[in-house]
Amino acid sequence: MFTIAHLADLHLGYSSGRKKIDENGYNVRENDGYIAYNEVIDQIIKEKVNSALIAGDFFHSPRPKNHTILIAQTGLRRLAKAGIKVYIVAGNHDATDIRAEVPSSKLLNEPGSGIYSFDDPYECVEVNPGIFIHFIAHHAFIDQEETMDSIKLIDGAVNILASHGSCYDTNIGAILRTPNEPREVIIPEAIINMPWDYTLLGHIHERGWIGSKDGKSDTSNRKQFYNGSLLRRGFADKVSINGRGWTKWIINKDKSIDYKMFTIHEREQLDLEPIDVKGKKAREVEIEIIKQLEGIDKYMENKYTEITLENSPIVRQTIIGVNAITRLSLNLQRFNQYTHNYLTHNFKIVPDIEAIDMENVVSVDTLNNSDIVVVFKEWNKANDKLFDFDDNLKGEIKDTAKVNLEASRDELLTKD
Repeated sequence: MFTIAHLADLHLGYSSGRKKIDENGYNVRENDGYIAYNEVIDQIIKEKVNSALIAGDFFHSPRPKNHTILIAQTGLRRLAKAGIKVYIVAGNHDATDIRAEVPSSKLLNEPGSGIYSFDDPYECVEVNPGIFIHFIAHHAFIDQEETMDSIKLIDGAVNILASHGSCYDTNIGAILRTPNEPREVIIPEAIINMPWDYTLLGHIHERGWIGSKDGKSDTSNRKQFYNGSLLRRGFADKVSINGRGWTKWIINKDKSIDYKMFTIHEREQLDLEPIDVKGKKAREVEIEIIKQLEGIDKYMENKYTEITLENSPIVRQTIIGVNAITRLSLNLQRFNQYTHNYLTHNFKIVPDIEAIDMENVVSVDTLNNSDIVVVFKEWNKANDKLFDFDDNLKGEIKDTAKVNLEASRDELLTKD
């Protein structure tokens, strides 16, 4: 029996919001990532697996901070000290578009300690007698057509594909993608559909099998699995039905493969039910918003006794049908007694339930009377036909005005 701990999309160094763990400490969300990473390292060591596979996006940036690199190295060296060999493949966040640059994940390469980080487009490693992992790195992937054509399975052995990228899902008839991702690569079907014994992937942030109809199991028997991200990066990342963490793969002597999923603690992300406020006055809207906020406080009190920095939730409220005048009339002070306890709190403003768009998210910090850019955008929507200008000229005027208003606003807000 041979065991592999499968991780992916650690995104170490990712940060969001302004809150820190203390005056001189890390960003809270950045620290969440370090906590999750070390929790996984502890679990893997406790399980006494034979090897660990990290399928891309070890770091959130191709140029991570020094302390982020040090935290990554410390965790990997703990695995190596426990006798667990580590294999890392580069992902799109680890690498830049420049072929000559080294992916940040390559900085973790310590072969003398049993830590191997691959940045070449293709590597094939016998990790145990008769068990081969074929590593396809994201770095310079698209420049290596000839290399991809040379990939061959080892006869009579267990062949596992490990890569980082998007794939075509026959169940939904579309390419699986991660929102707002740089340098996204699609793994060719000619490679992904080779008769691998299993395919262990990174890039998609929800854990599960390609083509699964129930989201929980390999209903299509494709044997193609994304481990998902270690940390949910805001509401752009969907809820993972299988939780977040790592997956233990067990390769038996008869070459059959079993698995066990391990999960870690996640910070609460509460995307609240949309509030339809069409035709309501500002005070009525405030009452609806506060009702939801009171519900959050009750939920957090029942679950955690009190809200602390360690468990403070990420909250988003969706408001449907509020106009610019009502929105600017809202008394934000009424919400502060609730929202100051949250890690972050955002409003998503949409015209109707069918028009929910991430670009319309408005935070409490900017949803106020001083945000002239918000007012400008709302006024333009309501008065688009007021001026009989050429469409190109109208667009140029709007863009120029918006840029100048943003610059003026930011200068005023940053003055001492």
